[in-house]
Amino acid sequence: MDDITVTATNMAKQLSELIKNTEKYREYQEAKKVIHEDKNLHKKVREFISKHTAFLYAMKDGTASFEQERYLAQEFHKLMLNRNVYVYMTATLEFTEMLATVFQTSVADLDIDMDF
Repeated sequence: MDDITVTATNMAKQLSELIKNTEKYREYQEAKKVIHEDKNLHKKVREFISKHTAFLYAMKDGTASFEQERYLAQEFHKLMLNRNVYVYMTATLEFTEMLATVFQTSVADLDIDMDF
């Protein structure tokens, strides 16, 4: 690896450690563990995520229906009543948004076609 790659990789590892040392990450890991230990709950969360992803693609291509949206909203509400699911889902979203911001910031001033 060249020097830039080594330095960037080390910085990424530092970011990973920063995240791991937060209370939010510890809560996320505990919630994730509880969800995985409850096979029925884990299955419901996985099914919801799968259906939600399919719905997002359907929205993108214009084939999503109001009934699908209503069903997903109802399922989401039921799942989010469970504190562990709430912690897991909200933390996942927050981490994803934060990492997207970090990536966008790291390449913002570069003239590299990342969206070809």
